[in-house]
Amino acid sequence: MKLRKIILPTLLLTLCAFQAFAQFSIGLRGGIHLGDFALKNVEGFATNPESRLGGLFGVVSEIRLNDNFAIQPELNFIQKGSRQELSLSDSLFGDIDVKAEVILNYLELPVLLKVGGDLGSMVRVDALAGPGFGYALNGKFKNVSTVNGETESENEAIDFDKDELSRTDLSIHVGGMLTLKAGEAAKIFVDGRYIIGLTNLNTSNETNEARNRGGSFSAGVLFTL
Repeated sequence: MKLRKIILPTLLLTLCAFQAFAQFSIGLRGGIHLGDFALKNVEGFATNPESRLGGLFGVVSEIRLNDNFAIQPELNFIQKGSRQELSLSDSLFGDIDVKAEVILNYLELPVLLKVGGDLGSMVRVDALAGPGFGYALNGKFKNVSTVNGETESENEAIDFDKDELSRTDLSIHVGGMLTLKAGEAAKIFVDGRYIIGLTNLNTSNETNEARNRGGSFSAGVLFTL
């Protein structure tokens, strides 16, 4: 009971002090992610990955420290992965077309530093940079092959342990944001960022590397509390 009497007042004082020095906003964002894999020491068909379009949406918050600096924590669902296409003619099998995709669905927590300023009374521009911590919820391999006009499709769920793929994904986010005031407590924003994966997704071999990379574009709204 004595401990409770000490903790509760301390927590309330901390929250009051935080509100006195920082402005808090919360909202939603949604958009697209165009990503592929950065490969190293990988041979064969997989050496030429192409960008794959995926979706993203989540909750975004802003802790404004002063007129120029803010911290922006987010919690996003984001689709990463890659795709590849191969076409060839074979004397035995004829025309062959193969389209392969790796789809990875992440829950990601970026914590970004925002640095910028106002352009007039309605518009603000900020630079964004910071780490992102991702956890793969699920994923799948998708393959569509066409041989002499006959098409077959395969979808296989990824078993991260069996397929020796890392569920966790540490990344760096770098980009910019344009914000437009929409009333006393609302702000509309658009942002673009490049996401650089730091984690080798291949857990079976430290020499062969595959890392997520890509650009994301989103729009959203923030409400100041």
